[in-house]
Amino acid sequence: MGDLYFNELSVDFTFSVAPKDETEAKKLLLQFIQTFFAYKVCTGLDDVYILSIVPMTINRITNAFNPGKFYSLIDDLELEDKITEEQKRFFKATISEAFKSDWNPEYLYSNQIAYGLGQACLKNSFSISFSTDIANTTHTWNQYLTPIEEHRLNENGDLVIIKKVTKNLTSKNHVVVNHEIWKDCSFINNKPIILLLPNKNQSFYIVQSITGKNWIDYYASQQQVNITIKRIIGRAVARINGWIECATTDHRLTFKAGNHYLAIDTENSTFEVYNGTNNHKGEIKFYDETINTAKADPMRRVTLR
Repeated sequence: MGDLYFNELSVDFTFSVAPKDETEAKKLLLQFIQTFFAYKVCTGLDDVYILSIVPMTINRITNAFNPGKFYSLIDDLELEDKITEEQKRFFKATISEAFKSDWNPEYLYSNQIAYGLGQACLKNSFSISFSTDIANTTHTWNQYLTPIEEHRLNENGDLVIIKKVTKNLTSKNHVVVNHEIWKDCSFINNKPIILLLPNKNQSFYIVQSITGKNWIDYYASQQQVNITIKRIIGRAVARINGWIECATTDHRLTFKAGNHYLAIDTENSTFEVYNGTNNHKGEIKFYDETINTAKADPMRRVTLR
């Protein structure tokens, strides 16, 4: 995993359907930004860039209505608290460096040269698209697996067409659920672990993508959530916060964070917290590192293999 390849066909409005108005364009832009940061967070990579064959191609999603307003709409999203100031600055810098030339146009989608989709396939990486419908077809960019064709000449000069599939992202759900990118996360917390959840503010991507709820609504009905889903959410939060998964004799999902051990409690959707001397200190919710010491049980222990 690494840089994303922008699917320029998703904003080619001779081929794709443009948003119907500026409000829809702004909504698509927000979803695009959130998808990008969900990918960045779930990979654990500090530097992730969106590479594009055409300079600043993606601003066409808003320029269809108000030329030159691309960056100001990003500013608006920050003012509306839809993204943070840090995300705004990083995204603007990413887009300003998006242009990369010399891509080989050997890949086609629906008879259209597909630079971004092709590069993603060639590099075994991911393409990122705006979530727009395709004119006169049933396919939409909301698909997370996109069929493309590789066109090559063999040693006899004959055209050979090879059908392939590229991994496409247009939503947080594609990142977290469909491709489960967080499972291959190589996140390393380079800062001394003072907080158990150094990236707790990023974990809302997880709960929103998997359940469609924010954390408050999730906990209001967590008793009805399937145990498997709770384990998936807990493990994803652990990975994103740089914890190391441990093997235990009781097969509970347990992680090491600094000098603490944390085990998932699927009944309450919490992490049981143990200190370095294996004393149970209480529990924390999946998004809040405040330890509920009232839940401390001196008889509990982590049973590492």
